[in-house]
Amino acid sequence: MACNNDAGTILQKGLKIVKIASHLEKKYPRGFVFDTTSVRLLSEATGFFIDRDIEKKLKQTMFKKTSGIFFLLSQATDKETRSEINKKAIDFLEKFNCFELSILYDKYIDRLNINCISSLDDFEAFFKAIFANEISITSPLRIKIVRLNHSVTNDILLLDITKKLLSFFQNESVGAIQEDELQNYFPNISTTTINILLSKFSENIIKTEINGIVCYQTFDTIGLPDDFSDMLCETLSLLDDLKLTPTVETIHTAISLRLSTNFSDEYNIRGNGILKKIISYYYKNIVIREWIGGEFKRNDNNKLTNKTLHDRIITALGYKK
Repeated sequence: MACNNDAGTILQKGLKIVKIASHLEKKYPRGFVFDTTSVRLLSEATGFFIDRDIEKKLKQTMFKKTSGIFFLLSQATDKETRSEINKKAIDFLEKFNCFELSILYDKYIDRLNINCISSLDDFEAFFKAIFANEISITSPLRIKIVRLNHSVTNDILLLDITKKLLSFFQNESVGAIQEDELQNYFPNISTTTINILLSKFSENIIKTEINGIVCYQTFDTIGLPDDFSDMLCETLSLLDDLKLTPTVETIHTAISLRLSTNFSDEYNIRGNGILKKIISYYYKNIVIREWIGGEFKRNDNNKLTNKTLHDRIITALGYKK
């Protein structure tokens, strides 16, 4: 008899929650805040006393924005869309072990209620509420990455993603590839993130534009002279002799004069960042140099800082070794 009473009580509470949720969906399109006054008014409007247990179970059907406002999951989007988001997330995790949250947000943004979800932060709160598996969402370099809930630090996470990108260029013998085509190989991360990782951590890959099409290409496809490394070393030695500061502009001017053409225009090199990367990559000399404060300075300690990929990632994240 006691079991039947317990079952009846659970059923009654369940029905109460359904009716309260229905009221919230109709009367609170801009969300609900669980403060004392609001809960009391909700209780009076529905005719149900809302105790802590009912409030707890009600919140399980909702998600909380960073503003503190709660929305029902059904207010944010329909059940079919929630199911699709879950399936896509599981697929990404099974294939890649992680994915960028913005990929899902951008894919389903047109099917989300903008009154409930108007930013990636809102979508993060919503996603955590609908996704049953244990996950972690971290933000290395302000990139929201979803991964299985295990003890992998952000530096190792970025290291793994970046290694896969670099390995693709190396193992697939890719000289140049369109940006959209590259993302087809890495559908779990955005083109923006691909650009950030390759710009920061690749040694010989740049983003450029060829015939109006955005591409990535390795340095060996730019068409630099075969003796460019020797030319660069001689140019830097000459700048030292003339006591000229080896800024990127000075080096560019000196190389352009030597080639009798504008170096950047001739080889479709856009921006000082790419120029600095090319100079670093092609400089081969027993005298070690590195970019410090805008100058390609000699390092008389003969020891490069941030030498490994992992070291560079740690530095970018602001960690201390």
